[in-house]
Amino acid sequence: MYRLCQPVPTPGVWQCLAASHRPDRSVQFRSERNRALGRSHNSRSETWLTRPRESIEALVLLGDLDALLRKAGELHGHFCPYLALGVRAAYVALRELGVVQNLGLEEIVATVETDGCFSDGIQMVAGCTFANNALVFTDLGKAAVTLARRRGVAVRVAVRGEYTEGFSQRFPQAVTLLERIV
Repeated sequence: MYRLCQPVPTPGVWQCLAASHRPDRSVQFRSERNRALGRSHNSRSETWLTRPRESIEALVLLGDLDALLRKAGELHGHFCPYLALGVRAAYVALRELGVVQNLGLEEIVATVETDGCFSDGIQMVAGCTFANNALVFTDLGKAAVTLARRRGVAVRVAVRGEYTEGFSQRFPQAVTLLERIV
């Protein structure tokens, strides 16, 4: 059953049209995201053209790695360990650099050291893509990324080698998924 909810004049408060139902969690999350960004409930309509990554930025600001992984899965087409590692690496790098917003104007450049699933997690969370000239691929065969700001500050996040060595024993379902994909 769908619940129809509409905003009322007080920001962050939702009124349900079906009085016996509370608003669903996605509507509550939206108001929490708006509060975290310091904006009113209707400002989304004014910014979607100038800030298309606004919802992703809010998830990064809130530290919602589960929602970021779901978004990355929409881009990548499946969920796998290296996608999750890419999402987490990009989140950690953005947090360490203090980046709240990436407008895609080469303010932030990511250098990934592997192709594949890991780099899709980086692209989704950091907003650095090949098309906006902010993603550089250097084939070093490591699950690592370096995020650099234009002003010269950079951070490198790498998955420790010992973590990936026992991957197939710890996550046998990931090996099965990888065999199906490749």
